[in-house]
Amino acid sequence: AMIVYDVTRPTTFDTVVRWKADIDAKVKLPNDKAIPVILVGNKHDLETAQADGHQLDKFCADHDFVNWFDVSAKTGYNVQDAARFLA
Repeated sequence: AMIVYDVTRPTTFDTVVRWKADIDAKVKLPNDKAIPVILVGNKHDLETAQADGHQLDKFCADHDFVNWFDVSAKTGYNVQDAARFLA
């Protein structure tokens, strides 16, 4: 699964933990483990969109995301890489 937030709107990031908890509670693998979830920050194409890689690495580790990606739906930047990571 992917949880997408808008890197230009911090309030969307604030809800990521709740969305992850919802997925973990409602969707399980056949062995009853949580499904893999990546964190996706959209709007990488904007100059104001700066991600702190170390901070995101720690956040993902603390909240059991398998990885994170900066993407741009507008330009297509990194969209396929994020999708392929889950495939």
